[in-house]
Amino acid sequence: MELFVQSGCFFPVVVIACDRADALRNALTSLLAAGASPHDILVAQDGASSAVAAVAAEFQTHHKAKRPPKVILDGAQHIARAYKFALTRAFEDVFPDAPAVLVLEEDLVVSPDFFQYFAAVAPALERDDLLFVASAWNDNGFSANAEPGALRRTTWFPGLGWLLPRKLWETELHVTWPDGHWDHWLRSDEVAKGRECVSPALNRASHESSYGTFLDAWHDQRYFRPIVRQKAAHAWPSDAWRGVLSDVYEDRVRGLLASAEHVADVAAAVAGAERATTTPLVLWYDFEENDDAPPGVGDNWEPPPFVCVSEAFHIWHEFRRGDHRGVHEVVGAAGRPVLLIKAPVAYDWMRPDGLKPLARSDCPTVTWEDLGKES
Repeated sequence: MELFVQSGCFFPVVVIACDRADALRNALTSLLAAGASPHDILVAQDGASSAVAAVAAEFQTHHKAKRPPKVILDGAQHIARAYKFALTRAFEDVFPDAPAVLVLEEDLVVSPDFFQYFAAVAPALERDDLLFVASAWNDNGFSANAEPGALRRTTWFPGLGWLLPRKLWETELHVTWPDGHWDHWLRSDEVAKGRECVSPALNRASHESSYGTFLDAWHDQRYFRPIVRQKAAHAWPSDAWRGVLSDVYEDRVRGLLASAEHVADVAAAVAGAERATTTPLVLWYDFEENDDAPPGVGDNWEPPPFVCVSEAFHIWHEFRRGDHRGVHEVVGAAGRPVLLIKAPVAYDWMRPDGLKPLARSDCPTVTWEDLGKES
């Protein structure tokens, strides 16, 4: 991949489409505006929508259509099979010489420096065994004050515009690709194997559709619409990838902690985050995250305790999204770096003596109705 980008090539793109022709047109328009050639784009169509096929022909992209299945499948099975079809055709037939492909769904629009971003970070995936993919999406990319060239590491696979190395596909993923919920499978311990993903602090893709198989209006309005996408091209240095190598990244995080103001109170952290200073702010807390509903509990389960922290800083209520070793890194309104850290973690030794982390008992009770979601 490193030699590929050094030669000036852009990674080819697989756009997975179904029946949203207008969304596909927007996605392809943004890809071409970012510098892609139609010959480097494959529209992999799930189904037989003539409107989608017409858009692919209009843009003169490669086009492969998967026939509807003869058996009834649920949404997760449909999507998993569509992905396997698309990626197999991309690597084996359409882009046989590409060392990696970029994977998008039809309802994503990309930034002007979309391809430059991936070229800038791809070498890290080959040089760091603790990384395995890179994404254009940051689940907690809600702040326009983040640095355009800032990068993050996370254990949570973000998807939504991501770089898939051929080696990873051919040696690990292709043979064991699941029948459903492929993204959760990719996040599982058996597949991720402790490896992390690279994301930009400012998203290089945005989600432009308000509906989908697993998307409802509440999640769209709360977590997808507010995402900040980089609107101007950023001049990525050729060695930007060095910043996400494990040792360099950990040195940066430890440096932030060493020079930070440390608190264990949400109100103090929120007030401190508004200050115009470059001194980092760290909020320490210690309680279970409980991202998933307890066994046997249906839709009426309460929001996870992490909302005590996530709601105050307007990030996802699911702890694992954007998490790096127990740390969520956000940016205050005035540009102040803020780290939300669950104790005990790998950095707990840097917590000031005598500072007791925020406890769950110190957090107010929050209901789904408080979060704007009907029961």
